[in-house]
Amino acid sequence: MKPAQNRGFSGRMIGPARVSTRTVPAFYRNWMAGASKARGLRRAQLRLLADLRAGTVRVETRAGPIILPENPRFWAGFILIGEPE
Repeated sequence: MKPAQNRGFSGRMIGPARVSTRTVPAFYRNWMAGASKARGLRRAQLRLLADLRAGTVRVETRAGPIILPENPRFWAGFILIGEPE
């Protein structure tokens, strides 16, 4: 069976991809506003964590919309490579 046809697999993969579309732009906004890279990433991760805890991160699936749970796989996987400043 192809992954795209397997609803469980597809649903698990769409969450992290959707979350990165929130976290990466937030990181760059923070960094461009004057925060260090490390602080910018931390702020973006904490904002996402707060949104997950509040139940405001939704993704559309073939089965309908779901609210993503507070889970480290959505916010903890981002790392900086290179200079943190």
